Amino acid sequence: MEFGHLYPYFAYACALFGSVLIMYSIPIERVFGAVKEMWLKKVADVDANLTSLHIEDYEANQLVVMAVVLALTIFFGGILLGYFVSATGLAVLILLSDKLYFPWAQAKLREEFDEKFPMALDQIVSSTRAGLNLAQAMEDVSRFAPHPIDGELQKIVRENRMGSDMATALTTARERLKSHTLGLTVSALLVNMRQGGDLPKALERMSQALKEIWRLEQKIFTASAEARKGAMVMSAMPVVIFLMVASMQPEMIDKLTGTLMGFGILVLAAVLYAGGMAWMFRIIKTDV
Repeated sequence: MEFGHLYPYFAYACALFGSVLIMYSIPIERVFGAVKEMWLKKVADVDANLTSLHIEDYEANQLVVMAVVLALTIFFGGILLGYFVSATGLAVLILLSDKLYFPWAQAKLREEFDEKFPMALDQIVSSTRAGLNLAQAMEDVSRFAPHPIDGELQKIVRENRMGSDMATALTTARERLKSHTLGLTVSALLVNMRQGGDLPKALERMSQALKEIWRLEQKIFTASAEARKGAMVMSAMPVVIFLMVASMQPEMIDKLTGTLMGFGILVLAAVLYAGGMAWMFRIIKTDV
């Protein structure tokens, strides 16, 4: 009697028995405690990023649950379809998507803040000349300022009302936003608070300096437009070539996405591609 057809079932039984032994030897309470701690830390990080970006339409716990459900769906769907490696990579990418999205969103927020802050500073100067102190002027301007100026000024005023002195509230805002325009303004305000002087005049000079910096940045941005277009074309070419190969020779793409070695080559190529693009865009970017 031949038992060759029973070998796969024997292997499955051994794997199941080994898994049961491993699970039995693991302290379940400690594992679930570590998972719970990781979950709470993830939710806290997402909530802090949502708060810094002034996003109030979504809850952090809701977004984390959606990401986990989507990652598990893609993972198990990929296993059923035979794309284990690709599904695993995509699931991990979804779970780490906050590490990619939030830094980009915060950079865009800082860019928008730097563009609009000089105009808000002019309004603060007008309010201080009318007799209001700095906290009152910020509160008055925050009612009509555009996004994201309104949210940042409201946070400074709120912290000041809750007991923090204005110097601490301004320093906290500078560390939170990491904007160079706000950083320069806060430094000037802190010097004015320590040494005294004409606050409206100091703010007016700072506003003029920020406007000049913004003008020079726009001039450099215009001068480097051709280089940026060339960089965009170069960055799009690998994606175009990948899609062409996928449409003409799909079996090559199956080898890349369906085997561990192919997926490793694909990841290495993506890392080198991203590093090259970041280096190129860093070269054409000039800080004033």
